[in-house]
Order: sequence, then C-alpha cells, then structure tokens
Amino acid sequence: MDSEVRGFVDRVVAGDAEALMSLSDVPHDLILDAMAGADLVVDAESVGRVLRDLARRTIDGTAAQRWASFVRRGYIANMRKGGVIKPLMIEYDPRHEEAIAEIVARLDEIGDAVDGEPPNKEEIDLLLLSLGLTGWDE
Repeated sequence: MDSEVRGFVDRVVAGDAEALMSLSDVPHDLILDAMAGADLVVDAESVGRVLRDLARRTIDGTAAQRWASFVRRGYIANMRKGGVIKPLMIEYDPRHEEAIAEIVARLDEIGDAVDGEPPNKEEIDLLLLSLGLTGWDE
C-alpha cells in the first residue's frame, strides 16, 4: 500500500491533478507514513501540466483547485477522518518559487465567490510564460 500511495502522491506533485482522486479515501496518516523522508518539490513543469490540462479541458476547474489546495497545504482539504492533520512538506522549486506560489494561489481560488472563475486560455498563456514555459496549444 505504501508504494501505491507514494506513487499517487508523486504523480500529484508532478502535476497529475486527477491522481489526487485516488488518494481521497486514504487516511492522511497513511499518506504521511508512505511519504516519510520523501522530498516533494513542485516545479514549473508540474504547474505547467495542470495549466495545460485545464486549457485543454482534460481537467475541470474543480480538479485544478483541489490540486492547488493539496500542493499549497500538504493535505487533502475537507478530509473528515478526525484528528489533527499534519501536512506533508511540499516545497516549490526555488528557480520559479514566486511564480509557482502565485499560480497555485490563483488556482486555489477557483470556486470562491469573488475570484472563483478558472483562468481563461489567455490568462493560462500568461501564467505559463511567467514560468518560462510555452503555450498550452503546442
């Protein structure tokens, strides 16, 4: 089970927003145990993958928001398993840390009453450029 959980977390950190659904029923303490000692780093390509998937509509805004929430907080939001949640330590690549943090915050706002719309394709192009990446349609 540990290697399976670790694989899903690694995929999520690498920008596979859909892999997060495979962790939704896993108790958080099992996720922590599986990831003990792991270096989890979100890089520009990870964020780029989520943005491109969102632009191509292979994921929806809800999946992008859940992914952003997980890599921002280190746990799956709204887990009702009880107890105190100790977050995973997920870092952002220092070469693009500021842009990653801004994009993750933007995606985490999806669904909010004020700023809740997913970014449109033009905004996604600008966000990708801030990471030094090319557009979503290439």
